[in-house]
Amino acid sequence: MRSKHGSEATTNYGESITALSIITLVTTPAEKLLAVLPQLAAATSCFQRIHEYITSDPVKDGRLGHNKALMLNSAISPANADEKEFAPRTDDEEQGVAIKLDNVTVLPSPKAIPVALKNVSFKVTRGNLLAVTGSVGSGKTTLLKTILGELGCQSGTVCVQSKRISLYSQDPWLLNTKIKKSITGLANHQVYEKWYEAVIRSCCLDRQDIALLDDILSALDMQTREMIIARLLSDDGIFRQLGTTVVLTTHNPLLPTSMLCPRFLTLDIFLAQLLKVADSVISLSADGQVELQTTGRDAIPYAAIPHGREDTDAREGGLNEKTWDKAADSSDDPVNEVKDEDRARQIGDLSVYYYYARIVGPFLCTMFLLAHAFLAFAENFPRVWLSKWTEAGGGQLSLYLSVYITLALAASMLVLGCIWIIFLELMPKSAIRLHWRLLNAVIRAPLSFFSTTDSGMTLNRFSQDMTLVDLALPISLMSLGQSFFECIATVGLIATGSAYMALALLSLFITSWTTFETSLGVIARVKSFVETTPSEFRDGEIPESPVSWPEEGAIHIQGLSLSYPNGTPVLHDISICIEPGERIGICGRTGSGKSSLILSLLRLINPSHGSITIDGINIESISPSAIREALITVPQDPFTFLGTMRYNADIMGASNDEEIISALKQVGIWEAIESRGGEQHLFCLARAILKKRTRQGECQVLKDAFEGCTVVSVAHRLDTIINFDRIAVLDAGHLVEFDTPQRHLAKDGLFCRMASAFKEQGPIQLYWGYLCKAKQSLYVSVPDFSGQI
Repeated sequence: MRSKHGSEATTNYGESITALSIITLVTTPAEKLLAVLPQLAAATSCFQRIHEYITSDPVKDGRLGHNKALMLNSAISPANADEKEFAPRTDDEEQGVAIKLDNVTVLPSPKAIPVALKNVSFKVTRGNLLAVTGSVGSGKTTLLKTILGELGCQSGTVCVQSKRISLYSQDPWLLNTKIKKSITGLANHQVYEKWYEAVIRSCCLDRQDIALLDDILSALDMQTREMIIARLLSDDGIFRQLGTTVVLTTHNPLLPTSMLCPRFLTLDIFLAQLLKVADSVISLSADGQVELQTTGRDAIPYAAIPHGREDTDAREGGLNEKTWDKAADSSDDPVNEVKDEDRARQIGDLSVYYYYARIVGPFLCTMFLLAHAFLAFAENFPRVWLSKWTEAGGGQLSLYLSVYITLALAASMLVLGCIWIIFLELMPKSAIRLHWRLLNAVIRAPLSFFSTTDSGMTLNRFSQDMTLVDLALPISLMSLGQSFFECIATVGLIATGSAYMALALLSLFITSWTTFETSLGVIARVKSFVETTPSEFRDGEIPESPVSWPEEGAIHIQGLSLSYPNGTPVLHDISICIEPGERIGICGRTGSGKSSLILSLLRLINPSHGSITIDGINIESISPSAIREALITVPQDPFTFLGTMRYNADIMGASNDEEIISALKQVGIWEAIESRGGEQHLFCLARAILKKRTRQGECQVLKDAFEGCTVVSVAHRLDTIINFDRIAVLDAGHLVEFDTPQRHLAKDGLFCRMASAFKEQGPIQLYWGYLCKAKQSLYVSVPDFSGQI
């Protein structure tokens, strides 16, 4: 400026640096303020969402009803915490009524049509057992949620005399810790061992006034059911001893009076067992109305099954008494495993830098380095140029000024270039590639990995770690690159006499490098996860199954033995030959290895010995994904994806709308298109029918949908497989019997003893019509099983 106005005075280097320092003192805080403004706006939005959530209306207790009748002792607050002690006793309390519903109508959702429950009214006396029966989707689970207060009433009132209610869901949930801690809780309090042992023997209950049991016995075999009913629900059971009011649901419906024809019925043994210990029972119709309300023993004649009724009780789980103590006291604690892995991640390794560089790619790495190198030059060379300018005095003003402005503009453009390279190229590509590697590792992992690895660790890799890859890592990488090349450029500043700036830049580089090291921990975790996660795929496997395989469905299992990763043997030398088109039932007590056998057919568990061939091809030579695509599997536990009904029915998009609607009609849920509760099981069956249709052609009605296919069905209830071609009986992992149902009943074996458990509950007729239609050479007379209802 002095030169431009003709001043003879010159500006020395010190004055120039002072002027630039003053400008820097003004611009640096402004730069930081502008950088903080987006973060401040994001934080304000977060606080606003938290405020809206905290100040939102509390969940209204659906047990109040439209007439706002007081639900005794249900509202918990400091103001009424002691009201129970002083509140006057109502007529229901005086009569010992624990639960009372009066004309209750419930919608599963505010806009749902039709209703789930309609005009339901009943009372349950304190300490009594109420059995709730009904077909799939009749509203049994909805009834329990209404009593619990999770669903509101459209009309009517719900009164509950106690706020201490426990819900035993049909789908179990366990803490990721030792079994004993899952029962007693994670708090470090003293456990009363005698009570703990009683709880273990009685299926893990706690001291509550009201217990809601949502069809918890359907997954157990007959002997285990008998034991639990006797220890929990009978007159000598713990529920009776504690005076606990019990509401138990079961999907086994009571048969209407119009269908009670003894010749074509067989007694539902499980339902009869339950009704014998139940004080009262209500039966819900398909539209959610109470169609029968009586005492338990008076309802036993209605506990009948028409011949040919199909069921899908095939779940397996739990521990037998022999393995309980070993599992409960196991020293394997997932929490400790997580801590050990966290400590291992703290060890630095240069291979992590190389791993991240490979993820980014050589081209982007080169662009990143060049951009930051030129940026450091453009930001630091003006000081050198300014030194030359001051030495030259006021001459050549245009040259020095134009070069200085050009360097400033170049620095601005290079800053934008660095931002573009990091946030628009490097960050999205590296995030996608890292996410794909994580996803590929999880998809290829065997079942044993998911059963032994904390699910929270896997979830964190896809949530928290990927968030760091998208946000924290790019910012720290940009800061590191800039400070690194700034330090290198300091060599030039030292040469021009500005050595005092080297120390400040070195401190900035150390800070940036430390921040980047912290952010790079996410890459170390991803690298460790990808490299240590085992894969169920092997070298040399056929990636795709042969065309039209399996065409016949012949299954040959030879000397099959299975063991889980902890070394516990599950199956011992199983040999089964299944002919094409045969229907094979697999039964046995809970924990006998039924589900493990099915898992081995799908290669979810690889055998330790033996082989499985399907249509002459050893399944170990085919990739697991190809096997699961070729075989149709219907699990007991339903699973639906977030999306439309069409997407869930046909995930691969191989069927048109007419085929999907036809499959939904076959399983009886097309009218109730908004599946709820038990209807999800039928939805999964429709999905399986569609999968078969795309492979083999149009289906018939539901009972004939898989005609001509080889069917292997796991069942706990004998009536579901009594009309199968052959039945395999497993016991403690051994195949003890494998024959036709008639021959099973003709000899004194394990299957016959399991069937004999039915006899002790009363006179029954075990599919008499089916046995009479058998060939004379196979006809078996079983005297103790030919009674009338």
